[in-house]
Amino acid sequence: MKLLFALFLGLHGLLHLLGAAKGLGLADVAQLTQPITQPEGVLWLLAAVLILATAVSLFVLPRWWILIGISALILSQLAISFSWADAGYGTIPNIILLAGLVLGFLSSGPRSFRAEYNREVAQDLARSVPTPLLTEADLVHLPAMVQRYIRRSGAVGLPKVQISRPATTDKSAAGRTRPGCPSQAGSTTPTTVPHACSSWTPQNPESPSRPSTVLSARPRR
Repeated sequence: MKLLFALFLGLHGLLHLLGAAKGLGLADVAQLTQPITQPEGVLWLLAAVLILATAVSLFVLPRWWILIGISALILSQLAISFSWADAGYGTIPNIILLAGLVLGFLSSGPRSFRAEYNREVAQDLARSVPTPLLTEADLVHLPAMVQRYIRRSGAVGLPKVQISRPATTDKSAAGRTRPGCPSQAGSTTPTTVPHACSSWTPQNPESPSRPSTVLSARPRR
């Protein structure tokens, strides 16, 4: 969709060059019957450049394409208004450009969900808890071979690796945790959770648990 929109803008911008060519005296365009002055020709040229720049900025400068597109839309419609009898139909592509600008603003503007997500991520990173460093005391309980590997890898003195577990709140299991395990509903704080706690699922008391079937292999006689 973005590529099609960029191709549409490219064609729309190239058509503006006809008005620039006639206004600047570079060519005699028979389709434009109204006279175009030299300042109007410059206006047509600027509008063409900005529309083409809008198409390119969709891929090269995605953060600035809306601002460039607004400038292109204003200059294009202003140039069309001076040659309305010949170029009035150019308003239709400008309406399509305006619709694209509105959709782009809603999807990536300062009030979009993406911008809100980026702000929340920046806030969370700004108030993140300092990560403790890995020391020799943390290696005491490890086997000697593992201690030698960690020391040779240069991990001693570096920040410890933390795991962040995004959790969602389940109303059916809210407030129920396995005995001895911390409750993490709705928490995204980096933590270390035992495997038994992370893999435990509360059972519905209304539905009886199914007995498990144990298969054992007996030696042949």
